[in-house]
Amino acid sequence: MNLADEHRGTEAELRVSGIPFTLLRNGWYTENYTASVPAALAGGAFLGSAGNGRISSALRVDYAEAAVAVLTSDGHDGRDL
Repeated sequence: MNLADEHRGTEAELRVSGIPFTLLRNGWYTENYTASVPAALAGGAFLGSAGNGRISSALRVDYAEAAVAVLTSDGHDGRDL
């Protein structure tokens, strides 16, 4: 993924900065599949690069609620979630 190198660099800088951090790695947003629904219905499947893998996604609101839970609770500093 084109953004992976940029994210790795940012995460590396955070780790050495001394600033408290928690990394939240959101998966693909379910809404991003909306445009693919007609083709998936016609072909009987979503096509992608995961082989026989399943789609792992969540709604933006679900990721937002998870972020609120992390921000308003303890024990997450320096973790990748």
